[in-house]
Amino acid sequence: MATKEAEIFIRFTTQLKDLTRLEARQIEEALKIHEGLLGVLRDEIFILGYEQLGWLVGRELSVKEIALLGTEHSSVLTQDEGAMYFFVQALMEKRDISNEERLDLIYVMPKQYQKYLMKRFGFHPIPYS
Repeated sequence: MATKEAEIFIRFTTQLKDLTRLEARQIEEALKIHEGLLGVLRDEIFILGYEQLGWLVGRELSVKEIALLGTEHSSVLTQDEGAMYFFVQALMEKRDISNEERLDLIYVMPKQYQKYLMKRFGFHPIPYS
């Protein structure tokens, strides 16, 4: 029987395909370092899995598409807050964006992550809580 975290991770990979133009093979390739989806589930390394998926999305989607993911699908990004934060953080590590674009992305991500993302990327704290 799958744990709650495993069920959320499986559901998230499906939602990721539905909400983006990513294909199952790309998701499996991103998780290959952990022996694929089955390896992530078997070893219960969900944080590492979310991180790999965040890097994949950061590489494959434009800033505009990532912003849309944050604004229109924040409930998807908070199904398992403790682990999914690492997906969102990995999105922000997108290499080909300016600090201004990164800050704009942070502001459209779920509020509970913003304070930590600001600190992680060296921005001043958000003036509201």
